[in-house]
Parts: sequence; structure tokens; C-alpha cells
Amino acid sequence: RAVSCINQLIFAVNRRYCLNEKRAARRAASFPICPQDYENRVNLAFAQLGNPETACTMMEELYEEASSLWKDESRKGAPNENKNPAAQ
Repeated sequence: RAVSCINQLIFAVNRRYCLNEKRAARRAASFPICPQDYENRVNLAFAQLGNPETACTMMEELYEEASSLWKDESRKGAPNENKNPAAQ
């Protein structure tokens, strides 16, 4: 679930739709706005599921990094093509 939520956040920051979860981390990793080495870090977290504390820490780090990308992008505002032309 955590990976799915982070994927949705990354897709939203990049103004893309996530149509299914299959290979969503791979697709998200190709976006210009994404945590560094995202797909590999997701795979490493899954590999640590036998050690829940480590896996959770890794997912928390990814979440924090993805959240900061969201905050950075939301401060920039919507792209010009989405703004009301009468307001410009």
C-alpha cells in the first residue's frame, strides 16, 4: 500500500495518471520529478520485508522525499496553460 500511495503522489507531481499499479514504480522512476533511484529503492524495501523495521524505515524515507517534491511543486503553482487567461 505504501508504495502505491507514493506512486500516486509521484504521478500527481508529474501531472500524469496512474492507470494501474503494475510497473508503476518503473514508470514513475522515468519522470523528471521523482526521488533519486526510486525504482531500485522500492525493490530494496520489498527485499527487506523479512525485516519490517528496515523496510518501514526505507519506505518512510521514500515517503518523506516524495512529499518534499510535492511541496516544492505546489509552491510553484499550476502551469500557465491551466491558469485563467482573464486573470493574466
